[in-house]
Amino acid sequence: MATVFFKNRTERQRTRMKSLIQDIRQHENEADVLERELKQKIFQEIKDALSVFHLVRLVEIVGNIADHAQNASDRMRAMIAR
Repeated sequence: MATVFFKNRTERQRTRMKSLIQDIRQHENEADVLERELKQKIFQEIKDALSVFHLVRLVEIVGNIADHAQNASDRMRAMIAR
């Protein structure tokens, strides 16, 4: 999608990119909420310390992926800004 925009630069494609960027931001916010909820459940329900550590770390890694996706979309937004 981004390569098509940078080749043609039509307003329709720009609008579509802005919509996708907004979707990414929304999904990242949802991922943050889920991350907090999952961590809370892990600490409440898992008794084994090593399991808690690994599960929390896994949740944090997935959260970082969502953060990086939002960072990339923010850069894309700056590139398509006029």
